[in-house]
Amino acid sequence: MPTPQLLNEGVWSAGALFRASPKTCVVLDVVTGELRRDGTPVPLRRQTWQLLCLLAAEPRRLLSKAELRAAIWPRTV
Repeated sequence: MPTPQLLNEGVWSAGALFRASPKTCVVLDVVTGELRRDGTPVPLRRQTWQLLCLLAAEPRRLLSKAELRAAIWPRTV
């Protein structure tokens, strides 16, 4: 499986556009709050959405387990 390519880095305020393969386009739209694959909305749970947004906001940064937990699951120990 090819590595997804971020196509519009630096345009995060509008969302992130990824090309997972030459024929597949994935849009993480922060304005509408949805993930679309080739134009079709993909249903996501709230925490899954939060995780995707967190990772897409800084695509070249490795987040620690502690950072992920603090951002997505702040009430867990």
